[in-house]
Amino acid sequence: MEKSDTMEIIHISKSFGSNVVLQDVSLQLIPGKCIAICGHNGCGKSTLLNAVAGFLRIDSGELQLKNAVLQYIPDHFFTTRMNARDFLMHMGAIQGMDADAALAVIREYTHKFFMDDLLKTPMQYLSKGSLQKVAVIQALLQTPDILLMDEPLNGQDIASQRVFIELMEALKKKDVCILMAVHEQRLIKEVADIVYELQDGVLRPMASLPVMEQVYMHFSRQQEEKKLVCAKEESDACIQQYLMQGWHLDELRHETIFELNQYYIRRTLTSTRLVMPLVVTVVFCGIFYNENGINPYSSFAATIMLSFAIMGWSVHSMQKQEAWRNRY
Repeated sequence: MEKSDTMEIIHISKSFGSNVVLQDVSLQLIPGKCIAICGHNGCGKSTLLNAVAGFLRIDSGELQLKNAVLQYIPDHFFTTRMNARDFLMHMGAIQGMDADAALAVIREYTHKFFMDDLLKTPMQYLSKGSLQKVAVIQALLQTPDILLMDEPLNGQDIASQRVFIELMEALKKKDVCILMAVHEQRLIKEVADIVYELQDGVLRPMASLPVMEQVYMHFSRQQEEKKLVCAKEESDACIQQYLMQGWHLDELRHETIFELNQYYIRRTLTSTRLVMPLVVTVVFCGIFYNENGINPYSSFAATIMLSFAIMGWSVHSMQKQEAWRNRY
């Protein structure tokens, strides 16, 4: 395949029974670009990757991949009694690699991922993060045209995440097209060139993502130290407060992050706030309705009760939103 060729997903659809997971999805897979697919858990991101990889038969549409070499890094990699080294050597042999060449690649990547001491460990005893690294190495024994990744940073420590991000940038320079299902803000910010949202089976470009300015502060006082993170608009007051208490500001760092988790949470709760009062209204009307219509005295009582229900639900949903925001 010519590296300059653009590969395409053309109007593909997939349903499981009455559940429409992918609806008329089209996407260009551009060499040298990283495409991020965002969305709620269960929205169909993994289904889309499985369809592109050929693991799942689509109901309609077309995949024009021009004989591209694909590699897939799943969210959950399988385990086996084989140790990591033997498994990777076996996969290299299946791909037609010379044993010495395969071993050289394996050693290079295992060293980068701090896995030198784990090569002889049976894969069934490896952690999720280590299994994910084995999946990455297996996918990159030979450079693919398209790399599919499902939540690639799950289970990875900070150092390994940095190695992985640098590796993805290097692959883009080799004209590898990366298509990833992702929710990690760091990956989207540092690697993704194009971002889509998959919702209700429909793939839409996200022209702009919700962002939040955060300020990281490191204070010290005698033998004590304190690290804080706060929103940008709150940072001046926070700094002033700690300086007045005798703390010394050692480090101040600003960072812009994508608020994907809060974005989906706010949208879900907003929809709930709109729907629940309507449901309560229908229920009250059903309770106070008889064959002669709605009793005016009962309807007045229903109105009062409905008002309290709406206020109570609004307070509850706002409290829940705040709790979820703190969680993330």
